[in-house]
Amino acid sequence: MNAYEILNQVVQHSIYSTFGDAWFAFEAWERARRFRDDPSAPSKETLEWIRTLHELTVQLDAFQGPGKSSCQAALETVFREFARLDHHQEITNALQIWRDAVWQEIPASKESAGM
Repeated sequence: MNAYEILNQVVQHSIYSTFGDAWFAFEAWERARRFRDDPSAPSKETLEWIRTLHELTVQLDAFQGPGKSSCQAALETVFREFARLDHHQEITNALQIWRDAVWQEIPASKESAGM
């Protein structure tokens, strides 16, 4: 599987509603784990791109004005298309481990929400 396929599964079947949310959750998870699954420079560069894109999303959320929703949609497209790039195998492997961890949490979160 590639990064797009993995993230698409997560968005379709979990608590993350956008590629941007899923990418950032993955990046935060990897950072918290001190890049255990993807320690190489190319992988860390990918994770820095994700963090930078997320910072743009946060800044846009605070912005008020016409065209905001179009910009938000464009950023989501960037996150989605970024997943289609040919990422280093470490990233793909780490995404699979993260996806599996996220899926293990889903039943617990649904039970606590009364689902």
